[in-house]
Amino acid sequence: MIIIGIILALVFRRGTTSTLVNEGRVVNAPVSGAVNSAPVNAPAEVKKVTLAEVKIASKELLVRNQVKNFVERFGSYSMESNFQNFKEVMPLSTPTVVAWLKSYPNTLKQKLPTGFESVTSRVLSQKVLSLSDTKAEIVASTQKEETIFNKMAVSYKDIKVNLVLINGQWLVDGAFWQD
Repeated sequence: MIIIGIILALVFRRGTTSTLVNEGRVVNAPVSGAVNSAPVNAPAEVKKVTLAEVKIASKELLVRNQVKNFVERFGSYSMESNFQNFKEVMPLSTPTVVAWLKSYPNTLKQKLPTGFESVTSRVLSQKVLSLSDTKAEIVASTQKEETIFNKMAVSYKDIKVNLVLINGQWLVDGAFWQD
């Protein structure tokens, strides 16, 4: 380790060199400041970010993460797991949505064909429709993979998610698949 440290110290002490080709010969030449060098594509001005902009970006990131977590779990379910995903999203939801989530699996069981296996949803993108200090409305575009009778189909569907800030936590106050 000591030998490696000494070698590194000698290399950095000598300065930076550059390999040049001069009349067919390879020459090591020191690289120095301003010999015909100008910054390429240097920004004209660096924009300073304000504290307010940081707070807005932070709030938007929290909301987007909550929507992604909710939608991917909510939209991914199977009869085999007895709709466990709805229980998983209850902590992310307001009491009104929790009450609806408790009854929704029964509605799905009646609508789904016999032999239904699973649906997996992935959030591909999100669009913030509105964002205030206490409310947010986001549209998430999803890819849904459905397996019915061992046949897989892929579809794309949007879901609008309403959120409210309660006790410092963003909670889902409504989720509506868009036609």
